[in-house]
Amino acid sequence: MSSYKLYHKYCSKFSSEPAQLLGTALLLPVSSKDRDYIEGISENLIIVCLFTSVMGQESPDEIAENTLRALLDLKKQLLDLDSIPNDTARLILENYRRKLDSQTEMMPTVNMPRINAGIFDVPWNLTEDAMKKTHMQFKVYTL
Repeated sequence: MSSYKLYHKYCSKFSSEPAQLLGTALLLPVSSKDRDYIEGISENLIIVCLFTSVMGQESPDEIAENTLRALLDLKKQLLDLDSIPNDTARLILENYRRKLDSQTEMMPTVNMPRINAGIFDVPWNLTEDAMKKTHMQFKVYTL
């Protein structure tokens, strides 16, 4: 099943109350059925969905707060792999941890674009402040 179909199936459970997703994170594996899948690389990648807004209905401050909550949920899942609902995503992260030596930080760096700044029109500094509060490592790409 493609990553999008996994995402859609998950989100469909909340179709009557999409706000229940706010402030949460969903970890999904990249699927061989996904466009631009690269064998040897893609099967080791995780897609993280941060639920920060319901179609931009919230204010920038509310979206930033939801971003903080979603990032903290992501951090919780990365620290407690058993809390990750998707078996394949959990296995990818378990394999990642097994390959680490004892000197390496167990928390992976999160690679991401400048979220919220596009269609939600949230000033970047609000999102950046939320990221800093998590004490996680991020590599942010400007698209």
